[in-house]
Amino acid sequence: MAAKSYLPSKVCRSLFLPLCVLFESSRMSCNWVVNRSLLAVLAVCVAVMAGCGGEAGPTTVSGIVKVDGQPLAKGAISFAPVDGQSTTSGGAITDGAYSVKVPKGMQKVSISAPKVTGTRKLYDTPDSPTMEITEEALPAKFNTATELTLDVTGGSVKKDWDLSTTP
Repeated sequence: MAAKSYLPSKVCRSLFLPLCVLFESSRMSCNWVVNRSLLAVLAVCVAVMAGCGGEAGPTTVSGIVKVDGQPLAKGAISFAPVDGQSTTSGGAITDGAYSVKVPKGMQKVSISAPKVTGTRKLYDTPDSPTMEITEEALPAKFNTATELTLDVTGGSVKKDWDLSTTP
């Protein structure tokens, strides 16, 4: 039984006539040739759409964060896509330095710095361990209501942030 062609046979035969002539002499039907040719074209299209070659994956963004001219001793930096289409990422800031893998595209950047304001007991017992109580040291315009953005392109991106806490 011959295989069925999924396209009208006149169109298929006219498009793939040279292949049909070549393979019909070896006892393969034109429909078989057309179907296999269409599968090969589909496989090539899928490979091209998947991004064969080129740069893929996240970009390394690194730099120094300064607050009022001094490197931020300890903090965190996060990147969130403006369009919401890729993943968020973030990392620690230590002695002002950071390095984070970030998806390409326009990103909203949030920088936070904890400030210790006290301690409290974890349990209501005399020998209870204590934990630090912290609050945000930076103004909201750098974190919860961030105004910072960065357009992340391919390769490595170096971006230093010089933040001021005075209005």
